[in-house]
Amino acid sequence: MKKHNLLKAIGILFLFYVVLTWIIPGGTFSSGTFTKGSTVPLGFGDLFLYPIATSVHQMFVLSALVVLAIGGLYGVLNKTGILASMVGGLSKKFKGKELLFIAFTTVFYALASTGLNLSLPLFLIIPFSVAVLRTLNFSKIKTFLATFGAIIVGGMTSFVGYNMDGYDYINYFLGVEIKSTIVYSIILFVLTLAILLVFVLIGNKKDMKIEKTKKGSKKDKEEETKEENVIPLYDKDSKVSKKPTVGVILFVIAILITFVSMFNWSALGIDLFDTIYTKITTVTINDFAIFQKLLGSISAFGYWGNYELIMLVVLTAITIACVYKVSAKEAMDAFIAGAKKMLPVAIVVIFANLLLYTINSTETPFFQTIVNTLIGGASKFNYFAVAGVSAIGSIFYSSYPYLLFSVYDPITNTMASDANIISITIQAIYGIVSLIVPTSVMLVLGLQYLDISYKEWLKYIWKVILALLVVVTIAILIMSII
Repeated sequence: MKKHNLLKAIGILFLFYVVLTWIIPGGTFSSGTFTKGSTVPLGFGDLFLYPIATSVHQMFVLSALVVLAIGGLYGVLNKTGILASMVGGLSKKFKGKELLFIAFTTVFYALASTGLNLSLPLFLIIPFSVAVLRTLNFSKIKTFLATFGAIIVGGMTSFVGYNMDGYDYINYFLGVEIKSTIVYSIILFVLTLAILLVFVLIGNKKDMKIEKTKKGSKKDKEEETKEENVIPLYDKDSKVSKKPTVGVILFVIAILITFVSMFNWSALGIDLFDTIYTKITTVTINDFAIFQKLLGSISAFGYWGNYELIMLVVLTAITIACVYKVSAKEAMDAFIAGAKKMLPVAIVVIFANLLLYTINSTETPFFQTIVNTLIGGASKFNYFAVAGVSAIGSIFYSSYPYLLFSVYDPITNTMASDANIISITIQAIYGIVSLIVPTSVMLVLGLQYLDISYKEWLKYIWKVILALLVVVTIAILIMSII
């Protein structure tokens, strides 16, 4: 285990941010006009207060609880032997066709990310994909690229700009409609996915499990090899007590419900689920709205968030345990054991948002001064200036809508005619930076889950970053001319 290396990286970045608060003055935009403020330096006490405040913030803790709940579900899947059955069966089918499987996995997660815009909910099936990929002897980094990496790359060109609350944040902040950029987004998606696939597939089969030779005693090497072979949330020796078909069906149903319920259909003009929900909740028996009372506070499909996701995951675990006649105590122990394995992952997910919380709690954040320096007063699109602002902002803002909020004023007031290409640029650069900075939730989630050293990751990913940056730059420059 590369102990705490991600937390150290987050801590170093936080300290760097604190130092910058003493140097760069804050400022604000209003109707495209920048007003310079004074420096708002963070003090010694803030080094403790902001991390504490971040660790108890409802939104960040809720994301961590999703991770823990999913860990608990996989604990039950292991207890019943369903996961071992699924992984073992799929691994056998793709034995000798490993590259086909990892290519399919990469395309699936990239498409799901760009089409659904639901990053965290996709983690519900990642442990299964990781178990199959690792069983097929792919290295940790290749496994990461095909799952977490594909989600990040897919998000670079998502043409569905809706979050789980249902508003189209790209249109809301920049006034850009999906139909006006969808062609460019699809082109960029194909190009970036192609690059990712190259890095996922390059090398021969021997490369799938080659790890660097490490110095040390024979005992140390044996321990490292043993650790390398551990697949998170997967017990390959667990046995299923009865046919796994029912368990597999229940698991797949939970996945489908997650995607359908958390994607905002009404925002796209599809009101099917709203209509169904209304009809169900208005059914009365003797003037008593029976189904409305039974459903309680559960919203219609299309409006579910992390609260409902946790509920669904827990109910799925309980249902599977009941079907496979696992006692309440054994099911609870398995759920807790799975959740405990995910505790380090949940912690880094919370603290990946440290800078986001800090900068949004500062009265006059200095990032606005950086925005003014690079694009303030500009009347037309400058790719390198916008890309620079986006790259710097992506370090501070672990949430893309927050980044848009921080730059929308000067863009909509001085470069409104170029808002389409600007929105594509910001989103693409945000995705590229999210592959490398420890404030990227999906990045730290994947690295911690797969136990990949942040230092090791940096040594590898720079090639991918460079390739993506070159292709994105050339593509956007051409798009801006057309």
